[in-house]
Amino acid sequence: MTEKLTPEQAQLLAHVAQTESTFDTGAIPHDEQGNPIPPEPSIDEAAAENAQILAMAISMLTPAMPFLADCYPPDTINRIAAAYTAVEQKHGWNARQYLSVEVQLLIVALPPTMQAIVIGKAYFAARKAEAERQMKDINPREDGSDGSN
Repeated sequence: MTEKLTPEQAQLLAHVAQTESTFDTGAIPHDEQGNPIPPEPSIDEAAAENAQILAMAISMLTPAMPFLADCYPPDTINRIAAAYTAVEQKHGWNARQYLSVEVQLLIVALPPTMQAIVIGKAYFAARKAEAERQMKDINPREDGSDGSN
């Protein structure tokens, strides 16, 4: 026995049916393990991701090579990424698929580590120079000799 819908229920049901008809109900592709396969990014999305990767690589290397920031301003990075993306799509490459969590950790952790190394070298060189200066101030030689015969 089916109950008759009230006018309000019928109106809501019609609205739901209309809303559902606007959704793409195509099948979602899955891999061998049953995980959904994400759709391929558009060329603009891929170029933006490639630009971010290149910018991150440059920022990783900049502490060791400060001139890179001048060689690769944002406009240059975007042009390189757009050109690379065209080649990437032509040949079916996708370098972005290799950005595992380990690689992402490396990308995030390496720049400050490189900078710490560069700053640390300068810091210890300055401390050594200061210690040597203080030693000369404490033990000045009036005759200019080093004390050996």
